Amino acid sequence: MPYIHADELLPPELLREVQKYVQGSLVYIPRPPHRRTRLRILPLARRDQEDPVRQTGEGRTPRHSRVTNDPTCRCPAAAVRRILGSVIIDDDLRSAAQDYRFLLDGGYPTDAALKLVGDRWRLAGGSRMALYRGVLARATSDANRARIARSLPTRATLCVDGYNVLFTVFNYRRGSPEFLCTDGFLRDAGGAHGRIADGAAFLEAIGLAVSRLSELGTRTVIMVLDAPVSHSADHAAALREALASHGVSGEVALAASADPELKLRREGFIASSDSAIIAAAGVPVFDLARDILEARYAASFPDFGDIPRH
Repeated sequence: MPYIHADELLPPELLREVQKYVQGSLVYIPRPPHRRTRLRILPLARRDQEDPVRQTGEGRTPRHSRVTNDPTCRCPAAAVRRILGSVIIDDDLRSAAQDYRFLLDGGYPTDAALKLVGDRWRLAGGSRMALYRGVLARATSDANRARIARSLPTRATLCVDGYNVLFTVFNYRRGSPEFLCTDGFLRDAGGAHGRIADGAAFLEAIGLAVSRLSELGTRTVIMVLDAPVSHSADHAAALREALASHGVSGEVALAASADPELKLRREGFIASSDSAIIAAAGVPVFDLARDILEARYAASFPDFGDIPRH
């Protein structure tokens, strides 16, 4: 969305007319209403028609793929790279992201910028949410990227934003669209957060997370859960049991909010994709949810990180 001086573009008589209504402000002039754009997030029903998948009792599984009896593998892509629930970042959505970041970089309020760009590109609700969660101002993105721990050394002490990580894994397995954001962290397009319809599937996400922590060889894990989340005490008990069964040294704490504990850490590493926690982090931040999904499912994700400058 380039910035153009009106006096360089408009005839003098038209400029004088416009100045009767607005002066000294940035004005957006929309495209003609007949220009429409393609859908950004493919509906599940349409994906079922276009992709070679079928519905089984254990979830959606690509034809000819091997299905394991391991209960932790019951997810939308147990044996292959995930197809269902993906975000389609086409040229239009990438252009919308470019416009949205331009406004954020210019100091525009988030809600106003999202509405302006969403209306201009006629984005559906899912695509607007993808922009909102996936595109940050350049300065914020650069600052967050500087805090990323690309890998976790063995024998590391890790403090985990429990529900942030677990819901990302849980939502992936439910088919929620997930993507890499401009700051390099994995986030979803507004899946379940705090509302768990399938308790058994959430316990499987706990098992995946603790299994991966065991593989990473962490020395100590501090898992912090937000107490107000429904059944948090049960989840804490399940985490303690899983840590013990996998031989992972650690503790599980319930808190009114996990944020202060992670923001105040000054040793080891923390794991979260929460922007507020990352911005205040005093230690490197490891994207544990992304690591779990890439290691367990060879997952790959659409990436907003290569948005060009205007």
